[in-house]
Amino acid sequence: MRLNSYINTVLSIVSTVAVLIAGVLILNLFYQSYQTMLVKGSVDLRNRITGTRVALTDQDPYTYTWKVTDPIEWADPYADPVGTTSRLTVSPGLLLFHLPLSYLRFDQTIVLWFFIEWLALLITVLILLKYMPSKNKKLLFFVLTTAFTLSIYWRIHILAGQVYIFYALASAVIMVFLQRNNAQKLAGIAFAILCIARPPYMFLLVPFLVLWPQYKTFILSFFMSLISTFILTGLVFGFPIWRQYAQSMILHDGISSQNLIERNYSTDIYPQLIENVSFLRGDRLPLLEQEDSFRGSLNKHFGLHANVTTLLFLMGAFTILAAVFIYAQKNILSIQHVFLLGITLVLVIEYLLPAKHYMYANIQWIIPLAIVIQQWKSRS
Repeated sequence: MRLNSYINTVLSIVSTVAVLIAGVLILNLFYQSYQTMLVKGSVDLRNRITGTRVALTDQDPYTYTWKVTDPIEWADPYADPVGTTSRLTVSPGLLLFHLPLSYLRFDQTIVLWFFIEWLALLITVLILLKYMPSKNKKLLFFVLTTAFTLSIYWRIHILAGQVYIFYALASAVIMVFLQRNNAQKLAGIAFAILCIARPPYMFLLVPFLVLWPQYKTFILSFFMSLISTFILTGLVFGFPIWRQYAQSMILHDGISSQNLIERNYSTDIYPQLIENVSFLRGDRLPLLEQEDSFRGSLNKHFGLHANVTTLLFLMGAFTILAAVFIYAQKNILSIQHVFLLGITLVLVIEYLLPAKHYMYANIQWIIPLAIVIQQWKSRS
């Protein structure tokens, strides 16, 4: 008894010290990234804000190029001033969530977005920690999450002003709703919001379609909510924006596959100071240009090129394999297992998309990591 008490005391002290050290390191990262963000100007947030503003004027935000006679609020100083596309690659649904921010001056927006990103990370971690069944698993998840937070993935996520942590947060909320009785409707609504913002998350629906009788309420709620959010987006920006988005993705695929999307053009047309932010002070962060998609990695390491047909075949193959496995195991899969298979399929598909996949997107792996830790059963 005394030995066990002594071990527990030591573990408690070690855990406390670890939490304090982690807190100091994270606070240091918070301060350093805040200072860098003020200098670099959240380069990827800029194109979403300008895209939202342009879309509100009934112009195509995906092919828009700024001219000196246009309002400075529409200028994205990292875009090719004579290119065929803008830097905007997100869905119209995601632009809808940027609508309130588009009315703020950009120097105010980047500060607000910085704090919202950190808040989203905190809420996501707290939600996932709550569902860890033991103190040891909570500690393990906390340690791994701290390492993830201190990694380059999170650092460049916040420096770029990215959105992937919000997809992780939405996924955590959906998982919580699905684990509760009579909350499938809420899960469907949350899932529709996620998909309208990030369409590849539609693949998360695959395991639930296979298990249709168990999740009928969730699926029906999802489709009804998806239609509603699609109509809302069209009413705000005009329905042609969805066609413009689809066409621009085809253009971006062509540009990306030819390795022409690198920022090697002149941006002298843009003022140095835009909305109180010095975008051109220093170079664009090199790490933001490093991508790890399947096609990019294949080309970089082996000099091979995967065309769209090959990528679509691989996506279809993974989807079919996942569906077959789920159907074969349908009688023994818990909701956590179903969600784990679905979210893993989504993240694998994202690597296979005919588009660039940047390192900051890997923050989404926090969700399957949490489920694996939660469901892990040690040998007795």
